[in-house]
Amino acid sequence: MKPESKSIKLAQIIIDPGLQVRLKLNEDAVSDYGDALCDATKEVPPVIVFEIEPGKYLLADGFHRVEGAKRKGLSDILAEVRKGTKADALWFAIGANKENKSVRLTSGDKANAVQLALNKFRDKTQQAIADQVGCSQGRVAQVKAELINVNKLPAPPPHKGKNDKTYPATYKKKAPGATPPSRAAQLSKATPAPVASIVPGALKDRILRDIPAAVLPLWEKADKAAELLEHVSLVRVALKKAQEAGLLEFAEVNFSSALAHLDQAYADIKVVKPYAVCYSCQGKVTEGCPACKGRGYVSEFHWENCVPIEVKQMIAKEIENLKAKEAA
Repeated sequence: MKPESKSIKLAQIIIDPGLQVRLKLNEDAVSDYGDALCDATKEVPPVIVFEIEPGKYLLADGFHRVEGAKRKGLSDILAEVRKGTKADALWFAIGANKENKSVRLTSGDKANAVQLALNKFRDKTQQAIADQVGCSQGRVAQVKAELINVNKLPAPPPHKGKNDKTYPATYKKKAPGATPPSRAAQLSKATPAPVASIVPGALKDRILRDIPAAVLPLWEKADKAAELLEHVSLVRVALKKAQEAGLLEFAEVNFSSALAHLDQAYADIKVVKPYAVCYSCQGKVTEGCPACKGRGYVSEFHWENCVPIEVKQMIAKEIENLKAKEAA
C-alpha cells in the first residue's frame, strides 16, 4: 500500500548531501517549483521522506521542491512519509529520478548515482544497480572500472551472479535432477591449452607473460592508440584548473557535465590499452575467441573483472614454472 501524504514542517526535514544524486540543483526548476507551491490551483507531487526517528524526516526525493519552498518562505510542505533506515533512503534516492521527465538526470548525475550505489551497496549486482539508476549495465561497469583505477573502490571478486558480465561464460541453468558440472570441468572448457609456444626473452605483458609474435603488431598499435588517454587526461586537468580559477571566459561551461563526459571518455578508451595475453586463445589471434574478440590480448578491466580467480591462479603457477625452468 502506498504511504499516505501529509503536511510536515520544513524544519523537520533533514537534507543530507550524501543522498543527493544530482551534482547540482537546476535553478529554473527550483524557481518553478517555488511558484507552483504558492499557487493553490497547481498540484505539486509530495516529496518523499524517510522517518528515521520520530519527527525526523530524511529527504530522499524532492530536493528542488524543498529548496523552492524555502526560498518562498513557506513553513510546510506535502510529503509522503516512509519508514526505513538511511540506507533505505539512499537506495530510493538513487532510483527516484530515472522516470523524471521534467528535470532529467544529466550524464554526470547518472555517473554520480552509480558511484553512490557501488560504494554503499556492494552486495548489489551491476544489473540491479543499472535498473535502479536507469542506465545500462555497461555504464555501471565503466564507472566501476574508473573507481577501481583511482583506488576509490576495492577490486571486486571475480564473479558474483549470472546477471554480471563477470560471471563465468560456462554458466548454464541446471536442469531438474541434473548433476552440475564440476569446477574443473568448467575450467577445462573455459581455458584452452596452458601457456603455449612462447619464445624466451620476448616482450612481456603486464602480468609478466611473454607476448607471442603474432600478437605484437596489434599490441604495439593499440598501445599507440591508447595515447589518447593522455590527451583526455590533459584536457580534464586544464578544465579543472579553469574551474578552480573561476576564469571568466569559461563562465558558460557546465563543468560538472564536461568533466563527467571526460571521465566517461577515459573509461571507454581505456579498454583499448593492452594488458595481458588472452587467457582463452593464448594469443593465437583466433577470430572466434569470445574473450579477446580476435585481438590476442585483453584489457586491464577485462583481466580484473572477467577472468575467474582459478584461471588467474593457474596462469600464475605456469609463469612460476617457466621462471624456474629458465633459472635452472
